[in-house]
Amino acid sequence: MLLFSQIFALLCSVFVPAGAAIWIALHYEGKWKIMLLGALTYIIFNIALFLPIVSMVTSFDPVSAWISTHRAAWLLLIALLTVVLAELFRYLVISLFIKYDTASLDAVSFGLGYGGFQTAMSVGVNVLISIILSSYIAKEGGNSCPDGRRGRTTVPDRHADRMDLSHHAGNQHKKDPVFLCMCRARICGIRLIFSRAESMALEYLGPPVDHVHFRPSGRHVHLAGI
Repeated sequence: MLLFSQIFALLCSVFVPAGAAIWIALHYEGKWKIMLLGALTYIIFNIALFLPIVSMVTSFDPVSAWISTHRAAWLLLIALLTVVLAELFRYLVISLFIKYDTASLDAVSFGLGYGGFQTAMSVGVNVLISIILSSYIAKEGGNSCPDGRRGRTTVPDRHADRMDLSHHAGNQHKKDPVFLCMCRARICGIRLIFSRAESMALEYLGPPVDHVHFRPSGRHVHLAGI
């Protein structure tokens, strides 16, 4: 059951976005550039700027002490900062590079590049590492049997310690209602509000009305949440 869930998560987080990106790139000329721009936006903001800055700030002892005593406030603050700064950074990228690409498929391409790469990095890579480590631990456990049997395996102490620590940490996150509430609030609430603001920004940054290709559903497009 665990292997099935890991394969399903890997399929949804890596292969589905990659397949959709390849299909759009093959059937619509020039859309791969917008998808690439979306992926680069995530790399520059999250990996090159936001995460290193947060890591550096939290490494200071006063900040670390404050976080340990105000965990709920820190989770709320980091969730708000992540969403607000990400939307502002994407607003900047849109205004500089794809100001006049206001078709619905342009918005989908940018969101697929950003959200697809984000999902692959945050979920797909972790699942892939988990599968590799599980296979390695199972192999080491089978080789540690004194009589060579591979039925019930004996895991070495160092692996058992790692499994106990990771299991304890996972249970702590699962049992922590504050952690779960902050995650749900970020995913289901705050992100949608700023996604709407980003969509409105793209509309206002668009070309004059006589240059816009109107669709039956209107000019409104939605960028994020893909």
